Amino acid sequence: MDTTSPIGLGVIGYGGIARECLKAAQIPEIGFRLKGLCGLDQDVLTETAREFGVAYTTTNFPELLERSDVDAVAIYAPDVLHFQMIKAALLSRKDVVVTKPMVISSSEAEQVLELLSRTGRTLVVGETSRYARYCMAAHQLVRDGDLGRLVFGETHYVHDMRSVFDKTPWRYLEPKDFPIGSMCHPIALLAW
Repeated sequence: MDTTSPIGLGVIGYGGIARECLKAAQIPEIGFRLKGLCGLDQDVLTETAREFGVAYTTTNFPELLERSDVDAVAIYAPDVLHFQMIKAALLSRKDVVVTKPMVISSSEAEQVLELLSRTGRTLVVGETSRYARYCMAAHQLVRDGDLGRLVFGETHYVHDMRSVFDKTPWRYLEPKDFPIGSMCHPIALLAW
């Protein structure tokens, strides 16, 4: 792939976080060009594609992966679908951006790491807490050494999920490893 050309991006999903990705991909300096949009509800898909100027839409994820103008996919689907979509994308020679959690089990995480090694592709997990101003400020203090030598760290993530659960009940109905599904924000901040 020519690294000076914009990356052809296919986006899976059209919910809140996916819409932020669609907005960001329209900024020329970001280096993406929206090449496809995939979702299950044809009416919402058509409306969203019109809003963001995406010419190609599909309700069939494998069809999106077959497109030669799609270099990378951004996955904003229910968590339980992440592994199969990541696997299919990597095996189709696509780079991947996926919302957190990357997958829902340690076994799936191990398989993703093996697939990345085997395919040589790139995967980025969109950990949104890292872009909160207070998190970036704390990271800067640690990175710049303003706090001295860090020997202990503690973080938390408090989020009233009731309204989110009402709209997306799959979040509490699907199985997932507790640390991966429920602690991804604080773990990501500590590892950062």
